[in-house]
Amino acid sequence: MTELYEYPLLVAPLSIRCPACGLEARFETGHSHALPVRRAGKRHFEAGAPDWSGEVRCLSCTKMGRHELSWPEDSYYAIEHGGQTLWALDREMMVLIRRFVAAGADRSRVQGENRRILSRIPALFLDAKSRDEVVRKIDKVLGLDRAVARR
Repeated sequence: MTELYEYPLLVAPLSIRCPACGLEARFETGHSHALPVRRAGKRHFEAGAPDWSGEVRCLSCTKMGRHELSWPEDSYYAIEHGGQTLWALDREMMVLIRRFVAAGADRSRVQGENRRILSRIPALFLDAKSRDEVVRKIDKVLGLDRAVARR
């Protein structure tokens, strides 16, 4: 998911890091269009949409206001592994990705409504040697590591 795609993928609302407190916030554009993005280079991304500004509303500190989206840097649900970023639009998508990675699933056999998401997860995140570490990182982002530690 380090690569971004030429067709619309970023559909609001998005879960982003609050620019004030760093906790989860919601981002919505001022228009109703998805934010199309395209790959500009091996590690450089460029917005395809002319306007990436919108409104941010924090779920914790209640900050509200204008925000210029920087994707995937602003993604709340993102992990780094092996120099690549695996991001999700929201918690629901990251839970779906976690289940897929933890199951050791094969991208080439993905079917159904989630095919577009799951078939694009980079092989690095699906590698059997990396699986446990990737799942731990996803659990941390989802807050599942804290829930287990409290038991």
